[in-house]
Amino acid sequence: MKTIRPLVILTLALVGTLAAITLTDLAPGAVPGKAFEFTSDGGDAVPPPSGKWTGTFAKTPANGLTITNFPSKVGSYSTTVSYTGMPSADSHEYAIAPSPAFGNRGATLMMWVSVGGGRFYLTVDSVGSYGGVTIKSAK
Repeated sequence: MKTIRPLVILTLALVGTLAAITLTDLAPGAVPGKAFEFTSDGGDAVPPPSGKWTGTFAKTPANGLTITNFPSKVGSYSTTVSYTGMPSADSHEYAIAPSPAFGNRGATLMMWVSVGGGRFYLTVDSVGSYGGVTIKSAK
């Protein structure tokens, strides 16, 4: 039994590496139908935001976005999103229309891939928060 456990751990590590998020996963043509899980690591606010929230990009309409369980907010909020471009060669940026999740303000969401995996930076009224991003589900 002891020899099986290291093999299982190695197998899981390899599967995780193969399923890593890519820059293509974050592109405007790839996000419709995907739910992303955002885990806040910190930010400009005092205290910095923490917790997990979900952003689900709709297939129809293609610019729909549902934000679920944003820090200090309970529930789901529907809004729209538009692609604003690639601020750098390794990132994608989206403008999010005003939403109750953000106190009825708009936001900018930048996502990129780093050595540790997917990352995000969310700006609402010049206040930023950042952390990790993973694909929660795809439809």
